[in-house]
Amino acid sequence: MKDDVNKRLCELLDAEPYETYNHLTGMFIENYPDFASSAGRIDLLQRLKEKGCVYEFLARFAFPADFVSFLLDDNGALARVALEFLEGKKCQEISLE
Repeated sequence: MKDDVNKRLCELLDAEPYETYNHLTGMFIENYPDFASSAGRIDLLQRLKEKGCVYEFLARFAFPADFVSFLLDDNGALARVALEFLEGKKCQEISLE
């Protein structure tokens, strides 16, 4: 589930996965940023800022305390909310065209 969220966020944010070499199989494996980790949550917010929608995303939270609880959650709550936001935004863009 977590990997699916990270993969989909990368698709929506135009972020490239990185490859690592697996010495046991002799193959390269695609890895996605872990947006549930401490550094990943900051990376997610930076990518939203680069995309130009971080303020719109932050406006979804009624109170700063709500946002802080998602930011401090180590189980990927912020990533899941960002995914819902971006997928909703994508649907709105398609309907406007």
